[in-house]
Amino acid sequence: MTKELIELDDVWKIYQMGEVEVPALRGLNFKVKEGEFVSIIGPSGSGKSTAMNMIGVLDFPSKGKIYLEGKDITRLSESDLAQIRGKKIGFIFQQFNLINTLSAIENVMLPMIFQDIDEDARVKKATELLEMVELGKRLHHKPTELSGGQQQRVAIARALANDPDVILADEPTGNLDSKTGTNVLGFLKKLNREKGKTVVMVTHDDKLAMEAERIERLMDGTMMSKKEAEELNGLRPTASKKKSKKNVAKQSSSIKRSSKKSASKNSIKSSKKKSALKRGKGGRIK
Repeated sequence: MTKELIELDDVWKIYQMGEVEVPALRGLNFKVKEGEFVSIIGPSGSGKSTAMNMIGVLDFPSKGKIYLEGKDITRLSESDLAQIRGKKIGFIFQQFNLINTLSAIENVMLPMIFQDIDEDARVKKATELLEMVELGKRLHHKPTELSGGQQQRVAIARALANDPDVILADEPTGNLDSKTGTNVLGFLKKLNREKGKTVVMVTHDDKLAMEAERIERLMDGTMMSKKEAEELNGLRPTASKKKSKKNVAKQSSSIKRSSKKSASKNSIKSSKKKSALKRGKGGRIK
């Protein structure tokens, strides 16, 4: 049985803007099972980035609980959370977040330094990861010497440096052209399918979201139900649409009945008129 890896239980995030409280998340409930590829989709201002920060243990909720492998991590210290982030979670950001003064291989090795991995092992692992994302010939190039797609692939390799259980991708193709974005998405799907990595991808792009095996829609800081999402996509008629369809059907039926009655009356009048004409010409009708 596949175990639950991440769970957000009634998570709220409220920001204080002067005297005004602004809720970014409103009782968010969200679960991810081991090995899933899930996309979270929503418009700007829906709370996607805040939700990603909660899932990635980058921020604390105002209230509610966050579980990682069944353990409530909202009670842990910042140093313990940093260790969890370093070992369990790999991040891929829209802006790449590479260090321009470091080469590709040095950027990939960086997370391993904080886990006290020795230098030889760091070099070996970073080289293998960059070769996996087809950058074996760009090991010593700096980010400014790489294309956007190549930089994002370095970011993917860096996210895998400590062999995390979960990959969190925040708009991973947002700064890329469609062809390069498709290639980057292909790497994420490959990591999920062949390496068994759990992938949670945040996006505003419906087409991109459809590539995941499960889609969750975020609106106004909470996940939409399946019914609400279908109504939003036009896959299920809303109550008002259903009512409208019923009214149209009733009107159509009423028009048909009225037409039949009118046709029947016209037929009778026509028959009487013909009979009167015949009487006028030849007397009784034989």
